[in-house]
Amino acid sequence: MTGRDDGDGLGRLTFAAGACFALSAAMLTTFGIVSPDVVSELQLSYTQTGVIAAAYLFGYGIFQLPASLLGVRLGSGRVLIGATVLMSVSSLVPFFVASYPSWVVSRLLMGIGGAAVLPLSIHLLTRAMSGPRLVRGLAVCVSGWGIGMSVAMVGAAPLLHAVGWRQVMLMAAVLGIAVIAGLRWALPAGLSGRDADAGDPPNLAVLARRLSGNRALNLMGLVNAAGTTIMVCIPAWLPLYLTGTFGISAAETSASLSPIGLAIAVGAWAGGALSIRVGWRLVVASSLVASCLLAALIPLQSSATLVVGIAILIGLVGMLFPAPIQSLFPSVVPEEWTALAAGYYNTIGFIGAFSASLVFGYLVDWLNSFTVGWLWLASIPVVGIVAALSLQIRGGPAPAMNSDKG
Repeated sequence: MTGRDDGDGLGRLTFAAGACFALSAAMLTTFGIVSPDVVSELQLSYTQTGVIAAAYLFGYGIFQLPASLLGVRLGSGRVLIGATVLMSVSSLVPFFVASYPSWVVSRLLMGIGGAAVLPLSIHLLTRAMSGPRLVRGLAVCVSGWGIGMSVAMVGAAPLLHAVGWRQVMLMAAVLGIAVIAGLRWALPAGLSGRDADAGDPPNLAVLARRLSGNRALNLMGLVNAAGTTIMVCIPAWLPLYLTGTFGISAAETSASLSPIGLAIAVGAWAGGALSIRVGWRLVVASSLVASCLLAALIPLQSSATLVVGIAILIGLVGMLFPAPIQSLFPSVVPEEWTALAAGYYNTIGFIGAFSASLVFGYLVDWLNSFTVGWLWLASIPVVGIVAALSLQIRGGPAPAMNSDKG
């Protein structure tokens, strides 16, 4: 039973998946928001700060396939609920123990929990929808990223000003509890258990070999790596840049950056709508070109207001790419492989973002300048542009993946 076209459950499922994605984004965003105060209190270097930021991305990227495989074996809905519990609990680690190692552990566990969100959400949605309806559903789901960022930034500003960063982490856990309750209510019964059509998935080594042999899936992953690097690294490093370069407080920075989340939500929805009208390739390539150019403009600005304005534009145009590229999964892999393929796709994406964030922190420490860091990030979308232009999608059903050659 796939639950496809179940009119009563699809609305709840779409928004529940979006809420989980919002929680994942909020958890990712929290360290960037509180980092100026944390760095000051714990006397962290930019390299250490980069390690903390990258720990989330490392866990998120490395555990995509294991989380997807677990979802196929136990049920995507069950594992998605477990992932939200892990994210919520791990946000409390630095609340109780404030140190460099505790922050690394917390962010790593958050990333491991967040790793399940996108592939299992895509799996659930592709089992329930198809065609333009799937594109719209994916657009709603990924727009949760921007909503989560906005909630984190708007909520963090008064807490930082009034009581400090520890209470921001506490509120992140409270938000997680609300999402868990909503997900349990919203998940349709037919999609909460194991997919009866999935069969027995291969072990992780065979799985990775089959997926890595799918050229189209690899190119989709490179597009995701380029776009995700921009959408993750720029919001993560902007608070430190704004406080260090222009001297504004962490609370003011959080409040000023909050419109980025709204821009991301609008861009995610617009990407899906535009791809239905003009095709996925034009939307994806245009998004990456604009991101490249805008990121290169950040170090040239003379005021925090101009930097924030460019960041909002990046949020809008940079988030056009996910729904169009993710809508290609039904043409690239069989339905029962969607969670696994989405996990592989997102592994490529977040390993790219993880590596880029580490290099960013190292470059800023080494040269004592953010300029080279922003230019480094601006160069990443070029890889995604080449991949998008090289990606060829054939009509008809996706090829079978029942051999080691894939």
